[in-house]
Amino acid sequence: MPVPSLASSLSDSVCAAATRLGLADFAPQVRRSEHADFQADGVLAAARALGRRPRDIAAELPAGLPAGDLVAAATVAGPGFVNLELTDRALLAQLADRLGGGWWRCRAATWPPRTARHRRPRQTVEM
Repeated sequence: MPVPSLASSLSDSVCAAATRLGLADFAPQVRRSEHADFQADGVLAAARALGRRPRDIAAELPAGLPAGDLVAAATVAGPGFVNLELTDRALLAQLADRLGGGWWRCRAATWPPRTARHRRPRQTVEM
Protein backbone atom coordinates (compact mmCIF):
# COMPACT_ATOMS: atom_id res chain seq x y z
CA MET A 1 0.00 0.00 0.00
CA PRO A 2 1.54 3.36 -0.99
CA VAL A 3 2.26 5.87 1.75
CA PRO A 4 0.84 9.36 1.12
CA SER A 5 3.49 12.05 0.98
CA LEU A 6 3.73 14.71 3.65
CA ALA A 7 3.00 17.37 1.00
CA SER A 8 -0.29 15.70 0.04
CA SER A 9 -1.28 15.29 3.69
CA LEU A 10 -0.51 18.97 4.32
CA SER A 11 -2.42 19.97 1.20
CA ASP A 12 -5.47 18.06 2.48
CA SER A 13 -5.18 19.80 5.87
CA VAL A 14 -4.90 23.26 4.28
CA CYS A 15 -7.87 22.52 2.00
CA ALA A 16 -9.92 21.45 5.02
CA ALA A 17 -8.96 24.66 6.84
CA ALA A 18 -9.90 26.76 3.81
CA THR A 19 -13.26 25.01 3.52
CA ARG A 20 -14.00 25.68 7.21
CA LEU A 21 -13.20 29.36 6.59
CA GLY A 22 -15.52 29.55 3.57
CA LEU A 23 -12.80 29.51 0.90
CA ALA A 24 -14.28 26.73 -1.19
CA ASP A 25 -12.34 27.62 -4.36
CA PHE A 26 -8.96 27.71 -2.63
CA ALA A 27 -6.48 25.31 -4.23
CA PRO A 28 -3.24 25.35 -2.23
CA GLN A 29 0.07 24.39 -3.72
CA VAL A 30 2.12 22.88 -0.92
CA ARG A 31 5.83 22.66 -1.64
CA ARG A 32 9.15 22.52 0.19
CA SER A 33 10.38 25.84 1.55
CA GLU A 34 13.69 27.40 2.53
CA HIS A 35 12.08 29.07 5.55
CA ALA A 36 10.05 26.17 6.95
CA ASP A 37 9.41 22.50 6.25
CA PHE A 38 6.71 23.34 3.69
CA GLN A 39 4.95 26.39 2.30
CA ALA A 40 1.34 26.75 1.14
CA ASP A 41 0.87 29.00 -1.89
CA GLY A 42 -2.32 29.91 -3.69
CA VAL A 43 -3.56 32.59 -1.34
CA LEU A 44 -2.91 35.34 -3.89
CA ALA A 45 -5.27 33.81 -6.44
CA ALA A 46 -7.95 33.20 -3.81
CA ALA A 47 -7.67 36.79 -2.56
CA ARG A 48 -8.00 38.14 -6.09
CA ALA A 49 -11.14 36.06 -6.66
CA LEU A 50 -12.67 37.14 -3.32
CA GLY A 51 -11.58 40.78 -3.50
CA ARG A 52 -9.76 40.57 -0.16
CA ARG A 53 -6.22 41.26 0.98
CA PRO A 54 -3.96 38.16 0.60
CA ARG A 55 -2.30 38.64 3.98
CA ASP A 56 -5.70 38.66 5.74
CA ILE A 57 -6.66 35.35 4.16
CA ALA A 58 -3.23 33.87 4.93
CA ALA A 59 -3.60 34.97 8.57
CA GLU A 60 -6.91 33.08 8.86
CA LEU A 61 -5.58 29.77 7.51
CA PRO A 62 -3.38 28.76 10.49
CA ALA A 63 -6.31 29.15 12.87
CA GLY A 64 -8.41 26.86 10.69
CA LEU A 65 -5.87 24.05 10.48
CA PRO A 66 -7.11 20.88 12.17
CA ALA A 67 -5.56 20.15 15.53
CA GLY A 68 -3.49 17.02 15.32
CA ASP A 69 -0.09 15.52 14.99
CA LEU A 70 0.82 16.95 11.59
CA VAL A 71 1.47 20.71 11.90
CA ALA A 72 3.56 22.08 14.76
CA ALA A 73 3.47 25.72 13.65
CA ALA A 74 1.95 27.72 10.81
CA THR A 75 3.04 31.30 10.22
CA VAL A 76 2.25 33.93 7.62
CA ALA A 77 5.12 34.99 5.39
CA GLY A 78 5.11 37.64 2.72
CA PRO A 79 1.92 38.87 1.10
CA GLY A 80 0.09 35.56 1.15
CA PHE A 81 2.19 32.54 1.96
CA VAL A 82 1.80 30.20 4.91
CA ASN A 83 4.93 28.51 6.27
CA LEU A 84 4.21 25.09 7.75
CA GLU A 85 6.46 23.30 10.22
CA LEU A 86 5.87 19.62 10.88
CA THR A 87 5.77 17.90 14.23
CA ASP A 88 8.42 15.35 15.09
CA ARG A 89 5.63 12.81 15.44
CA ALA A 90 4.57 13.39 11.81
CA LEU A 91 8.11 12.88 10.56
CA LEU A 92 8.62 9.74 12.62
CA ALA A 93 5.27 8.31 11.53
CA GLN A 94 6.16 8.96 7.88
CA LEU A 95 9.50 7.23 8.36
CA ALA A 96 7.89 4.26 10.10
CA ASP A 97 5.28 3.90 7.37
CA ARG A 98 7.91 4.04 4.62
CA LEU A 99 10.08 1.47 6.36
CA GLY A 100 7.12 -0.85 6.70
CA GLY A 101 6.89 -0.64 10.47
CA GLY A 102 8.94 -3.75 11.27
CA TRP A 103 12.54 -2.70 11.75
CA TRP A 104 11.74 0.84 12.86
CA ARG A 105 9.25 -0.15 15.54
CA CYS A 106 11.69 -2.71 16.95
CA ARG A 107 14.64 -0.30 17.09
CA ALA A 108 12.95 3.04 17.85
CA ALA A 109 13.09 2.67 21.62
CA THR A 110 16.86 2.23 21.72
CA TRP A 111 18.16 4.31 18.84
CA PRO A 112 21.06 4.95 18.36
CA PRO A 113 22.44 1.57 19.29
CA ARG A 114 25.15 1.35 21.92
CA THR A 115 28.52 0.23 20.71
CA ALA A 116 31.95 0.23 22.28
CA ARG A 117 32.90 3.23 20.17
CA HIS A 118 29.76 5.31 20.75
CA ARG A 119 28.60 5.49 24.35
CA ARG A 120 25.51 7.64 24.16
CA PRO A 121 22.58 7.43 26.54
CA ARG A 122 19.57 5.58 25.22
CA GLN A 123 16.84 7.68 23.68
CA THR A 124 13.19 6.73 23.87
CA VAL A 125 11.01 7.63 20.93
CA GLU A 126 7.30 7.65 21.68
CA MET A 127 4.97 7.07 18.78
